[in-house]
Amino acid sequence: MSGKPNQYEIGLDKTPANYVPLTPLSFIARSAAVYPNHTSAVYEGRRFTWAETYARCRRFASYLSGKGIGEGDTVAAIELELSFLACADESEIRLIASA
Repeated sequence: MSGKPNQYEIGLDKTPANYVPLTPLSFIARSAAVYPNHTSAVYEGRRFTWAETYARCRRFASYLSGKGIGEGDTVAAIELELSFLACADESEIRLIASA
């Protein structure tokens, strides 16, 4: 292997302008902004778009916030199905939050 630098890596240091770490939350938000009507998940014949997934996740976060759970708190859930990605139905949210 040559010690010569790869021409495609020269001058591409990570900066705020070209690199932002992708988290699950930022991934869903960005996907909803860029691809709102694209399918994010298919579960038992039902299709969810990125906009729906993002809205459901925000509703779930709002529900948790209403229960006094806030930034820095840890929440755990045992998910047996794809409902995590779809951020659960409201009935499942109540079960998860009260568990």
